[in-house]
Parts: sequence; structure tokens; C-alpha cells
Amino acid sequence: MSRQGRFRSTYPNVITEITRGSTEKWTFRITKGGVAQNITGWKFYLALSDTISGIASAILVEIGATPSSPSTGIVILSMTDSQTLALEAGRKYYEIKYSKPTGDGELWTVDQGPVEVFECVNPRVALVQSSASASPSGSPSASPSASPSSSPSI
Repeated sequence: MSRQGRFRSTYPNVITEITRGSTEKWTFRITKGGVAQNITGWKFYLALSDTISGIASAILVEIGATPSSPSTGIVILSMTDSQTLALEAGRKYYEIKYSKPTGDGELWTVDQGPVEVFECVNPRVALVQSSASASPSGSPSASPSASPSSSPSI
């Protein structure tokens, strides 16, 4: 399939930064020729790596997601505070891929690029919150009321 015929995100460089210890969410729309696509049944994957080489052993995080509004092409990818806290600060590389429900097993790249992982301002708060959310007691954690978003709203 030619590059012009491939499905793309409406936002190039969907992910530009991640803050360690913070819940991160990225929202984007899948389009073809500028038209939002119905992506019912599609699966999306996010991989973060220390290198751009694509070596499987260099992958730090792999996340799967299903579309949040498939009929309008909207996908939301997210990482928990524990997942972002596990990352070391510095430059990383991400790639977002998708597969269709056709069963052919093919993966297509929607977006890729560099992402900067920033140190959290108060790592002690991030560690306490991460421990509280992992607590089996189910006690409430001191989480913010609104999740930060690192991508443009749709």
C-alpha cells in the first residue's frame, strides 16, 4: 500500500513529552485523505524504547488499547502513574501501530517519533501515590481530580 493510502493520525507527533509518576493520556483521530475512519475492531499498540533501532530488547513499555469512539476514529492511549514512574528521564522513542480485525496479522505504523521523559517535581508524592494505588486495601489515594493530557483535544 502506498504511503498516501495509509491511515494516519490527524496529529503528527501525538506524544511529545511524559512526566515520570504522572498519569498520561493521548487522544487522536485516525483519518484517510482527511476523513475520519470507522475503526471498529481495530487494536492499537504503543511502544517506548531507549533507542530508535527497533531492537525488541530495547522496548521499555508496550501498551495495547482499543478505540474509545470507533465510529469517529478516536483513540485514547494512556499510561498509569506506575508505568511512567518506571521510566528513566531523558529522550525516548515511541511508535504507535494498529491492526485491523481482518485476521491477516499485519501491523501498520500510525505515528512515531522522539519523546522527552521529564523528572517529576516531587518524586516522593509520585512514589506515595503509586504505592497507594497498588494497595490491596482499596483505600483511596491522593490522586488529582483531572487527568493531565499531553495531546490536543478533539
